[in-house]
Amino acid sequence: MRSLTSLLFALFLLSACADRLSEGECANADWRSIGVQDGLDGAYPSKVEERAEQCQKFGYTLNRERYEAGRAKGVDIFCTPRGALDSALRGGGNIQICRPDDFDTIRAYEVGRSYEASLNRYRQAQNSLQFAERQISQRWYRIRVLRRSLSRTDDKEDRAEILNELDRERFRLDLAYDNLYERRRFFSQARWQFDRAEESYFNLLSFLEVNEPRDAYKELNEVLRPSPRPAPEGVKGEPGFPPL
Repeated sequence: MRSLTSLLFALFLLSACADRLSEGECANADWRSIGVQDGLDGAYPSKVEERAEQCQKFGYTLNRERYEAGRAKGVDIFCTPRGALDSALRGGGNIQICRPDDFDTIRAYEVGRSYEASLNRYRQAQNSLQFAERQISQRWYRIRVLRRSLSRTDDKEDRAEILNELDRERFRLDLAYDNLYERRRFFSQARWQFDRAEESYFNLLSFLEVNEPRDAYKELNEVLRPSPRPAPEGVKGEPGFPPL
């Protein structure tokens, strides 16, 4: 398991192949390394034709034998719980290329995708909440400025104009507080879902540290089951986010 982890880490540190190869990359291509990376990303066998076409337009020929050997090695690594998890965390992978009865690998991939997706939702909710809080601060700042202006003038027309603007700012402030309430609710939902996905993710990491890849579907599902905890009010499926 340690050797597999080290190999995955080393490959991840390598410059990952771009989806489209440049002329320079085609000219200096290590086709085995490119094949390994595509395999790690869960590429279909047809990926070789796409790579060949990318470099053919620059006048370079793909070494099919070296590419296929590399892709096969990458797929062998991808189709393990550890490999599928790492690929899912990078937002890639195509689990359909693995054996449909490899339940541990499929479950690990699902955990990785769930963790990656819930982390993105959590960050989106966090940014959305911070935006709403900044809106509140801006509205209060504007109200304080208007109040100071009101205290510094005795002109009736100026005062009337400032008072009207104060009313408008107070209305905007009320709307901003309503928006803040919604953002906090969405943040609470996203955080709850992320906590559950994170728990499954770390449970999976602990499981992989002590178990070689094997058929343990029921055992793995039991290990990954999050501990019971109440959902925040209003949580039903995926949280939605109102527009900014």
